[in-house]
Amino acid sequence: MKSDDNTYIYPSRNKYVIRKTIYGKRTYYGTFETLQEARKYRDFLVDHAWNTKYIKKNYNINKYIKKHRKKYYISKRIDGKDVYFGTFETLQEAREYRDFLEEHDWNPEYRKISRYSQWNKNNLPKNIYYNNKQNTYSVRKVFNYEPITFGTYHTLEDAIHERDFWMSIDWDMDMLDLC
Repeated sequence: MKSDDNTYIYPSRNKYVIRKTIYGKRTYYGTFETLQEARKYRDFLVDHAWNTKYIKKNYNINKYIKKHRKKYYISKRIDGKDVYFGTFETLQEAREYRDFLEEHDWNPEYRKISRYSQWNKNNLPKNIYYNNKQNTYSVRKVFNYEPITFGTYHTLEDAIHERDFWMSIDWDMDMLDLC
C-alpha cells in the first residue's frame, strides 16, 4: 500500500477516519485532523498487521495543547498537578514539541522556561519573586494561566507577611471589603 493513497481512510466532518472491516466487523482505528496524519497512521497500522491494540480511542490530535491569546501552550496533569511545558507561536510547533515530550515520557527537564521563571532564581518561598532591577519582592499567584501580583515590597519579610495573609483567605479578593 502506498502512503499517498487513501485506502481505509474516509472523510468525516472535516477530519479523516481510519476504518477497516475485519472478520465482517467494521473496526475504527482513529480520527485525524489531516489526510497526511491519517495516511501516516494507516501505514503504521499496515506495518503492525492492523493489530487492534493500536486503536486510538477518543484520539485527540491536540491533546495537552491549549490556545490562549493567539498562542498555544502545553500542559499536562502529572501527580495531581498541572505542569506547564511551554508556549508556542503556532499549533504545529506545539504539536511537534508535545510529540517530543511524549517520546521522552514527559520528562520535566524538557520544560520550556517560563517568562516569569527568571524572577524566582533565588530559591524564595512559594508565590514570592525577586526583581533584580528594582530590588523588590513581589507576591504573585497564577489564575487561569495569568499571573496576578498582590503587592510589591522592599523586604522579604514584608512580602512573606502579605503572602501569608493572602494564603489565609485562600487568595480570595472578594473577602476584602475595600469600600
